[in-house]
Amino acid sequence: MQVNIIIIPDNEEAIYMHITTNYIDNLYTYTLFFPSTKNYLDFIKSKKIYISDFEEYNKDHLDYLKNNLDEFTKQVANTMPIYILFDLESIDIIDNVILDISNLSWNDKLLIINNIATENTYFMDKYTVNEIISLEEIKCIYQIITDIASNLINKSPLEQIYSIYNLLKERPYLREQENESTLVSRSLNHILYTEPIVCIGYCNFFMAICDALGINTSTIKWKNEESHASNMCFINDSKYNIVGIFAMDITWDNTKYDTLKNFLNPLLIEETIKKMSGFTIKDSNNIFYSLVSDYQEYNHLENESDILNKRKIIIDKINEIYSLLKINKKIEFICDIDKEVWEIFKLSYVIISPYILKSIINSDNKLDDETCLELIQTSFHYQTLPNESKLLTNKLLRTKER
Repeated sequence: MQVNIIIIPDNEEAIYMHITTNYIDNLYTYTLFFPSTKNYLDFIKSKKIYISDFEEYNKDHLDYLKNNLDEFTKQVANTMPIYILFDLESIDIIDNVILDISNLSWNDKLLIINNIATENTYFMDKYTVNEIISLEEIKCIYQIITDIASNLINKSPLEQIYSIYNLLKERPYLREQENESTLVSRSLNHILYTEPIVCIGYCNFFMAICDALGINTSTIKWKNEESHASNMCFINDSKYNIVGIFAMDITWDNTKYDTLKNFLNPLLIEETIKKMSGFTIKDSNNIFYSLVSDYQEYNHLENESDILNKRKIIIDKINEIYSLLKINKKIEFICDIDKEVWEIFKLSYVIISPYILKSIINSDNKLDDETCLELIQTSFHYQTLPNESKLLTNKLLRTKER
């Protein structure tokens, strides 16, 4: 038997504790969800559960629990609860708890790690693939990432991302040994100190540095015969006047110093490239692709109530994307929803001119004109140009700066 305890403070969808059950590999797992710390503490005192607490009634699971109540009680007593935080105000227990800080801003995380947590506080974070780590371990992670980010603070967002891209490309793709945990190549708690790193490891490393710099990113999960992951970047760069949603796949470019093939491709192009390699979107929680899915569904709805509900969901997601892009815009319920969705789609097909690419490249590593041009020519942004524009671009980029 295994018991998980999860506290979701201020959970508006729940009033009382509820329980889900699972049976995999001859192991019964009971997950107890609490909508507040008070609910959790009240349960710890009484240890009472009822059939009504279970989200789904399963006789085998209940019979097993009735026959193993002593073990269940011991498991509850020895299980450290996972406390999912959405803001600083919801913190009301710190000791002997696992704080899931994945949903907090970088600065709020730093405040907890450096000023609030104790040695009896443990952590889960989005960069550590649900690995439970100590206060000392997470302090080390955040110090290393902060140090990397501090060297990039004076660059523009596009320049910062190029510097991170170049830094992480130096890490060769390497799987963990057969006798090692998969965390070794995925969790920031390991990849900062050891050699193995795979696609989700690159994504976590990239995302952590971007979060420290205030650049909004997320992970895109793909499925084929094997799973794959890359990054989505929400860019608003006033220096170059570039606003758009881009894709970054460091895994596919690692150790290849003479290419920009997977550097900030327009998001819709990323999907096309991945489909050509047999990949499809795996993660329906990704904000952009879930918006696409909702909009497609919206256009086929007939029930008025369903249409209104889906419309609200779409508008909320559009506004969230604008927030991620740091665009001061908010659309209302009454709007031309087709036009508003199209505005978001246009942001996923933004082209960066070769001249801007040259400035970005030289902000990190000054290259001679010919080498820089050869690098730019590997990017989608160059390859999408008409042939006559390529000829002119080649000529202008070869011109020595005076």
